[in-house]
Amino acid sequence: MIPSEKGDVMDASASRPTTGARLRALRERHGLSQVRLALKLGVARRTLIGWERDEAEPSAHTLRQLRALFDVDPEWIISGTSLNPQSQMMPLNWDTYDRIEAKVINACKHARIVLDKGQLRDLVRIIYDEGAEEDLESGRVLKMLRIVSQEK
Repeated sequence: MIPSEKGDVMDASASRPTTGARLRALRERHGLSQVRLALKLGVARRTLIGWERDEAEPSAHTLRQLRALFDVDPEWIISGTSLNPQSQMMPLNWDTYDRIEAKVINACKHARIVLDKGQLRDLVRIIYDEGAEEDLESGRVLKMLRIVSQEK
């Protein structure tokens, strides 16, 4: 690892910022201290420091949390080529998102399937991102709900 002109840690073999540098840039972009972000993620500050120093990698669970908190692509955190998040997923049309969420909640009630908040958010975002709102009427989402509920 070598410092860049800006003092960010770079991967010498690829001349790109490391995972830790991208995490730190994301945290700073949102004006959060290490303590605040660690609290939001439910980890110790020391753990976050380890990630930012590239002593360890965040778990898949943490990457999903970062996606939810900052609407950032987890793949960018792991392998991005710059300190600027890549198109942080498409911007949301909140009316469409809320409509999809209401339909998913209704489908869950109808199927007697209980999802936690994270599962609900992930499923709604998948449907939204795929432009698959019409699938809510076709039964495809009900099949997805059954699969997701069995993963608990």
